[in-house]
Amino acid sequence: MVTMDEAKTELQNAINTIDNYIDAILADIIKYRLNRVNASKTILNWLRTKFLDNWSLSYSQKTIHRKKVAVAKGSITSAEAIPPSLSFKYNGEVGGYMTLQHEEGSIDVPQVDVFKFEPPSYDDFLHSFSKQVFEDVLLVRLPIEADVSEAPDYQNAFGKYYKLPFRSETIAGGELTAYDGKAIVFAGATLVLHKMTVKVIQTFRRELTIADTMYYFQCCIGRGKYEVEVYAPTGTSYPSVIDAVWLNFSTDYQEDFVWYAVGRELNRGTQQDSLWIKDVLVAIWNGTPQVFELN
Repeated sequence: MVTMDEAKTELQNAINTIDNYIDAILADIIKYRLNRVNASKTILNWLRTKFLDNWSLSYSQKTIHRKKVAVAKGSITSAEAIPPSLSFKYNGEVGGYMTLQHEEGSIDVPQVDVFKFEPPSYDDFLHSFSKQVFEDVLLVRLPIEADVSEAPDYQNAFGKYYKLPFRSETIAGGELTAYDGKAIVFAGATLVLHKMTVKVIQTFRRELTIADTMYYFQCCIGRGKYEVEVYAPTGTSYPSVIDAVWLNFSTDYQEDFVWYAVGRELNRGTQQDSLWIKDVLVAIWNGTPQVFELN
């Protein structure tokens, strides 16, 4: 039978053993963290020595089916640079054979039709991309109480919002001279507008039935070059040509509405006969675009 004193001794021994294990575990954790820090320093020093200090590259030309260039530094070799090449797949009727020449000789391959691939031009891509962008940022806002048959694209407490979908595109639109002599202040200088040569005109338009009557809302966007006279703060002047985008809004709707372009609210503009016309210029000078309401 175990006495009380023996039981206390055994319990104290167990407690001491647990404490020793805890101390050993804590010591191992601390040692692990210190070793990890030292390992990180060693790796960083090695990287700095290998890649940052006294950097030099050796180039060697190798032949694996065809010539490549390998870049190496000491014992470290990068992936070998393979010359770019074009490949394609062709499905069609196979006729005779044609001879294909290569570095090591020639080989007979199935003959295929001769065709030409022309990648789309940057301008074509830009035109296509701009259609999608402008369809999302050109809107007309009508009052919330307006009796419109068509459902709005957006609606909030301020009104009903309708997008203007893309309708058409005209290449080489002509010239804009309506604002000849108008001055705008741009980046500390005064630009006097003269003539804009429009290269492309895109039309965005929507018809809405309001109170049982059909009305149209339209925005024509012209891109091109604007001839201007630049007047510096010093008083000197010189002619220049800037990139420009011209937005011409028009509608036959006579009641309350608001135009929106790229998140900017625009008034109705000026009334000409039975139409409301609003002209906006996006001028790009020294790489900086700025929006000007012309009327």
